[in-house]
Amino acid sequence: MKKAIGILVCIMMMATLIPVTAALNCETTEQTSDLIGLTWVRGFVFNPKVVLGKVHCRAVRLHYFEFTGMETDLGIVKLREVSFRDGIGIKYVNIGPLGSLTYVLGFTYGGISINN
Repeated sequence: MKKAIGILVCIMMMATLIPVTAALNCETTEQTSDLIGLTWVRGFVFNPKVVLGKVHCRAVRLHYFEFTGMETDLGIVKLREVSFRDGIGIKYVNIGPLGSLTYVLGFTYGGISINN
């Protein structure tokens, strides 16, 4: 009887150890969904370019408030590359020569991506 209990305990330990060690080696990546949530953006950006429905630009000083069904995030981006979805809720005011400096204001679907 003791041998059967010992074998059962060993099998139970092996059944829990293998998934735990496999989970330690997995890389986790943070993925944002463009379908859920809204983001309010306002501020100055350099050279906004729309590529496949996303605006890519360099933020001079861009305020954002991102909210989804589960969480909210807000912040200020300074002198970094950003991208967000273009939509009908965003207004652009070109200030600099040939539209190099632009003021962005409005809501967009999904989140904001901040690159280095």
